[in-house]
Amino acid sequence: MEMELMGRPGVAEYCRNMPREHWSSAFFTGRFGQTTSSVAESFNNWIRKDKRLPACALVDMIRLRVMELMNERREMSLLMDPEKLTPTYEALLKEHIQIGRVWNVTQSSAYEYEIHSPRSHTVDLLNKTCTCQRWRVYGFPCSHATAAISAKGDRYVDYIEDYFKVTNFQQLYSIAIRPIPNYNRPEQYLPEDTIFPPHPRVPPGRPKGNRIKNAWEKARKSVRCSNCKKKTHHNKATCTVIPSYP
Repeated sequence: MEMELMGRPGVAEYCRNMPREHWSSAFFTGRFGQTTSSVAESFNNWIRKDKRLPACALVDMIRLRVMELMNERREMSLLMDPEKLTPTYEALLKEHIQIGRVWNVTQSSAYEYEIHSPRSHTVDLLNKTCTCQRWRVYGFPCSHATAAISAKGDRYVDYIEDYFKVTNFQQLYSIAIRPIPNYNRPEQYLPEDTIFPPHPRVPPGRPKGNRIKNAWEKARKSVRCSNCKKKTHHNKATCTVIPSYP
């Protein structure tokens, strides 16, 4: 009711139709305190062929890969125009311009415009905001904003943060990772000079090469509730059906 009084009936309708497992602890199918591991899994896949190396060799292999990657990005940045955006966001900007090209634009003030798209939106170029909220969330002008900038006759790059520009891309990869030569180290060590780690106890069973899937990545087995007598994912403690007594 309060959201409707604030003029947000769409938010109120969204909350009413939201599935119960998204807001109620009794119907939550996952586990509390769980976080996604997308970045960790991406890195793990990056070193998949070398992750069985010893610790020192693995760290050195990661250093060589990062050094090679930094050098490739640095050479790539030297071929870019410093006055433009990076290729990825340059393509995204052209896509937004093409989408907003057919929309009618009405100017309200020096920096405010109304974009007549399938749903009308208000763009404030001074505060860099749009009522679709995409400009504020992503930090990059949406198609409504590009239509307003085009109507004003300004340059698109003047309304884009430096984070998306080539200059920042060049500064990010300007730092080089220095080589670590080993010419001054002995080619081999005597057995009496080598300290080996203790032999750990190997756990029984076959070692796992793949990660254990999270609760939401695998199908949950259905059980029969002793309260409602139905085969579902809840049990007697989380069942919402009120039992009938004789």
